[in-house]
Amino acid sequence: MKKIIIFLISYVVTFGIVALVAGLASSAGEGIAIVFLTVLTIFGWRFINFITPSYFIWLPLAGWVIYIIVKCIVSAFLGIFIIPYHVAKMIIERWS
Repeated sequence: MKKIIIFLISYVVTFGIVALVAGLASSAGEGIAIVFLTVLTIFGWRFINFITPSYFIWLPLAGWVIYIIVKCIVSAFLGIFIIPYHVAKMIIERWS
């Protein structure tokens, strides 16, 4: 039960930070939003690399451009869910 509570708190805090950064980006904090989006993309990219098959090696150049653009967008969205999981996992491991 303690693990579930830690995961829920981690997700609530992360979504609160996402909402705060989105609010700052709309007013004057574009730099903060860019840094936060970069962190989200990095964590999401690592997750996608974990599940991506290797047959994409044979794509033509146009396929690679489309693949990288789509992968960046999907990585940013997945990062919103991956970061709280990693944070909660680190907290649980340190308390155990």
